[in-house]
Amino acid sequence: MKTILSLSLMALVLITTFTNCEKGQQGPAGKDGANGASGSANITSRTYTITTWTSGSSFWYSALSTPELTSSNINNAAILVYVSEVSNTWVPVPATIVNSTNYFWNYAATIGSVELRWEYNGIGNGSNPNTYYSATVKAKVVVIPAARVIQNPDVNLKDYEAVKAAFDLKD
Repeated sequence: MKTILSLSLMALVLITTFTNCEKGQQGPAGKDGANGASGSANITSRTYTITTWTSGSSFWYSALSTPELTSSNINNAAILVYVSEVSNTWVPVPATIVNSTNYFWNYAATIGSVELRWEYNGIGNGSNPNTYYSATVKAKVVVIPAARVIQNPDVNLKDYEAVKAAFDLKD
């Protein structure tokens, strides 16, 4: 009998404790937290050293594996391509190289890949870029979500150093 009485008393205490609460007024809003560092979330930058070029009928090309280009972002992300034949000097693509005959840097982006093209406007396909420059060409592909580009309208996307600083990219 004592056990039933003890359990009943405990149940009564628990029921009255948890059912007789009243909601009080909401307290004042807390202070805003400190702003976080600007990050590079969802922004990618890859550097490629291109030792082999494939010959086309009027251009040379190299396929650069870019897994960051997906079906969900290829049509609304900024795809920036830069080339370098000199250490730490990045030229935005497209670009024209003026000589006795002109060469043009271009690219085509597809899901998972960027095809970098060295086009020749003379007869044939001209020299491959590594021969033309007497150096191994490097390429850099930067993929930036559209929203991040819109948030940074004053960044000169043709200047890799400006892009690197604005989006906190690491080489």
